[in-house]
Amino acid sequence: MSKLRNKIYTADRKEGDVWVLEDENGKNISLKNAPEGISDGAKLIRKRSGFVLLNDGEEERKEIRKKMDELFGKKKTENYKFINHSECEFFPCHKTDKPEDFNCLFCYCPLFALGDDCGGNFTYTQNGYKDCSNCLVPHRRENYDYVNKKLMELYERMKKKAPEEK
Repeated sequence: MSKLRNKIYTADRKEGDVWVLEDENGKNISLKNAPEGISDGAKLIRKRSGFVLLNDGEEERKEIRKKMDELFGKKKTENYKFINHSECEFFPCHKTDKPEDFNCLFCYCPLFALGDDCGGNFTYTQNGYKDCSNCLVPHRRENYDYVNKKLMELYERMKKKAPEEK
């Protein structure tokens, strides 16, 4: 049954009050009780509760946001964006005038893979290695959102280069 639940189906056509869905292999199945909002070309996935209409993850994001609001309330949280690990034997790993504002959340820079597009203060060694020892971009308290924006750029690049899944 788990294989069926992982398949994505496409709404092919409606015959009376029954929708005909096509799986990735071109096999058709009939769906009598279709979810609300289904239309030609809509993507669906089978869950335990039945078929669910996919909308590029929008419904799943709304559900996650709803659960987070229930758990944490609707208050805006910011504390997760900053960690200062002053007990670390390498603290601070970069020169700084404000060690109390040194953010250790991104201990290993997630922007390193962006090369020249990371936006940081880096140089290249004589051997061609990237040297980030003078960069504080991921360690500034106020740069959490910037780092996440750049990570999304990296994600989009990887998505474009990834071979199509079958």
